[in-house]
Amino acid sequence: MDPRFSQDNDTNLTSATRRQIRLQIMLPLVLGMLVVVAAVVWILFSGYGSASVWADLALILLTIPMFILGLLLLAVLVVFTYIISRLIIGLPAPLRRAQRVAARSARASRRSGDLAAKPFVTLPAVWASLRRFVQGLSEIFVPLKERDYE
Repeated sequence: MDPRFSQDNDTNLTSATRRQIRLQIMLPLVLGMLVVVAAVVWILFSGYGSASVWADLALILLTIPMFILGLLLLAVLVVFTYIISRLIIGLPAPLRRAQRVAARSARASRRSGDLAAKPFVTLPAVWASLRRFVQGLSEIFVPLKERDYE
């Protein structure tokens, strides 16, 4: 059996993982909390414990992440603006070619559509003109008495 997959190795791995979690996650978290608690206790006992000071501190702590987020969004906007300006400079020639190809395709599809519809339009038109021609001939040869003049 491969030693990497033995059960003894799994318990050692688990204890090593727990030790790593304690050192890399829990220790900095607890030390950070202790520093914050010590700072709060020091501020309270040194006479800076008024509500106004705490409100100002809370406002600063709430404002800093929004300021950083705003700077990040501004940087993204600047990068996108730069990318778009580079695209605007480099794209006109390929876009002109694509526009010519699209126009040629539109002309070809319009022509093929017209050719496909031509029999369906031409035959009824010819039939209607022949009927009108026959009606016109019959009106010419009908005696004047039979015509209805109102």
